[in-house]
Amino acid sequence: MATPPNLYEKFIDLITWQADCQDYNTFPKIGFQIDDQTYELDPHEYVLGEESDINYTEKFSPNGFCSVGFSIFDVGDLNVWIAGDLFLTKYFSIYDRDKDQVGLAWAK
Repeated sequence: MATPPNLYEKFIDLITWQADCQDYNTFPKIGFQIDDQTYELDPHEYVLGEESDINYTEKFSPNGFCSVGFSIFDVGDLNVWIAGDLFLTKYFSIYDRDKDQVGLAWAK
């Protein structure tokens, strides 16, 4: 997932973590509110292990190094977020170009 540059540090500061990520399960859930619905990611869904892979099971266990799966996306003055693999693997998306709408639901 990618955030605007002016929000990245504030966003990452909300996540308390150690470099070795041994306590990743104490990281907070992260929720994104779109219209009146909140879409949450659990720590095991946004913490990346040594291989920079995304593990969508609660059995995630980083050994040593890990990072959070968020990066900076700079498009000037626009406040643009990119809902990448972290989000779109958990939530199924349907795009309606005729009505300029996006539908989201739990993915199986």
